[in-house]
Amino acid sequence: MNSTHFAQLPLATPVQLHIVNNEPRPVYVSVLVIDATGEITLLFPHQWAVIEDAAQVKAGETLLIPNPSRDTFHLQTQKPLGVTEVLIIASVTPVRNALKALQTIVKRRNLDSEPVVLPAPIEVIEQLLSDLTPSRDYSVSVTSGISPVDTSQFAAMSITFEVISTLN
Repeated sequence: MNSTHFAQLPLATPVQLHIVNNEPRPVYVSVLVIDATGEITLLFPHQWAVIEDAAQVKAGETLLIPNPSRDTFHLQTQKPLGVTEVLIIASVTPVRNALKALQTIVKRRNLDSEPVVLPAPIEVIEQLLSDLTPSRDYSVSVTSGISPVDTSQFAAMSITFEVISTLN
């Protein structure tokens, strides 16, 4: 067993995510990758023209990232070496504020349909948290500066692995 207790994947290992919506209703999915340097890349959604619909996964559907029949990019492990985290967030409501912030970023870069590195991840994360914040009629006492999040409205999953140069 390795000392980090993470699965080890050598550089250039092909990766494909399979996300299944087992809920009886549609969910809105976002997939972020955080590399060993802390750089955050949004993998999904990545079809920027129809962003809200692109983020929706219908009940019973399986989402493939990348989808070989639609996507023009391929995923594989890459530098920097070290621990990488894939964060998958599913919400029963659209994450409109976060998606609008992301659309602004990709428009500045003239991107069409591909993952994007987030130059200001804090702004996007704050928008995502505002999307997950309960409606104003939700009564909860909160310390100043901390927003409550209704955990019955979303789920998050983290997949962590270590990118290495070769298998030992």
